[in-house]
Amino acid sequence: MTNDTDPNHSEKPLISDAFYRLLGRVRSGYACDPEKLHITELSREQVDTLRTSSVQNNQGKIVLHNADFRNITFPEGADFSKVVFTGTSQFIGTIFQGPTDFSKSIFLHTAKFHKTSFQDTVSFAHTVFAENTAFSHAEFHRKTGFGETTFVGYIQFDKAIFHDVTWFGNATFKGMASFNEIIFHNFTGFAGASFERTASFYKSKFTRGARFDNAVFTGETVFSRARFTEDGVFIGSKFVHGTDFSSAKFANGAKLVYVTPPS
Repeated sequence: MTNDTDPNHSEKPLISDAFYRLLGRVRSGYACDPEKLHITELSREQVDTLRTSSVQNNQGKIVLHNADFRNITFPEGADFSKVVFTGTSQFIGTIFQGPTDFSKSIFLHTAKFHKTSFQDTVSFAHTVFAENTAFSHAEFHRKTGFGETTFVGYIQFDKAIFHDVTWFGNATFKGMASFNEIIFHNFTGFAGASFERTASFYKSKFTRGARFDNAVFTGETVFSRARFTEDGVFIGSKFVHGTDFSSAKFANGAKLVYVTPPS
């Protein structure tokens, strides 16, 4: 019989068999795939346990291999900052209900955030996506940060919805960048961003103003049929190749001061 008055006795939360097996796989460097173990929800404490249980690379970075969090719910959000993701990383249909942090992480291979729901603040600041990445149909409900993020491969945000302030300042897009038919419900900033290949914002809606100050568009640039309900600011931006603003609508006019046009 347990003596509840025993000062040496303390209750510890039980670890489910499924989560215990997941920890064993992660400790051994195998795939982090909670869905295959029929896990549907992970607490913030469980994510922290995964982090401390994971193998580390030669630089002492936490490594998660073939992370498969499809359809998993994180009720308190999650801290995946400074993690190295190897193999395909899948967050398809994942729901983050609390603050979430992916800052300074590295995705070495394909990353899939298709139909992911970020219901609180989320940061991907200083994160590196080394191969193709998809955030198509994702929904961002609170402040979202992609500042100084590097996208090496093809990046797709098509039909994503951003409800709050969104920041891509000084982000680098080395591959094709597709932002087609996106809805930005609040202020959006791409100041200082660098687009090295085709950048497309076809039919996207900027409802609370957008700033592309000093952004550099090296490849073809498409803003055809885009709508700017408030100011669209491109002060000091540089367009190296063809630029298409056909049928774009600027409610307050576009500010294109000191813009370098295509040669």
